[in-house]
Amino acid sequence: MPRALPPFALAALACATLACAGSGVPAASPAPAVEGRFSRVTVSVSEGGTQPFGPDAASRTAATVRQSARDWLEHEDRLAFEGELELEVDVDAAHLRGALTTWLFAALVPPDYLAATVSVRREGALAARYPVRVESALAGYGWRDREERLDRLARRLGQRVAESL
Repeated sequence: MPRALPPFALAALACATLACAGSGVPAASPAPAVEGRFSRVTVSVSEGGTQPFGPDAASRTAATVRQSARDWLEHEDRLAFEGELELEVDVDAAHLRGALTTWLFAALVPPDYLAATVSVRREGALAARYPVRVESALAGYGWRDREERLDRLARRLGQRVAESL
């Protein structure tokens, strides 16, 4: 006669199953190569797919993504006053875990993330459009501050956008 598993074994099995489940995010397709220099970078935060950050957090996120993208484009010498390209980033999805979850159970739940749709325009016409997503599974007592995690994700999103061009 088979014996039942002890409760702690069931709990360990459940935790392992949740940890292996991950976020289930499909891999993004590679961005199309766009040659040229950028004259303008605009960032907006859509209301539909993002958590209710509030107007202050949404505007700070947009400003951080914009500055990060501009910094990385400038570093690669792809930012110019009279460039022929314009970069538009629409942050359209976000998820931030709660403070207690981040501190204690970060490995068991999907990571924090920001996702955006990037559009590149040449002389007003759409030259390329593709998705970009960044994730962070930061955990621990020091990362329980949502604002700090959101700022870090916004900087990484700006970097990833610029690197994908």
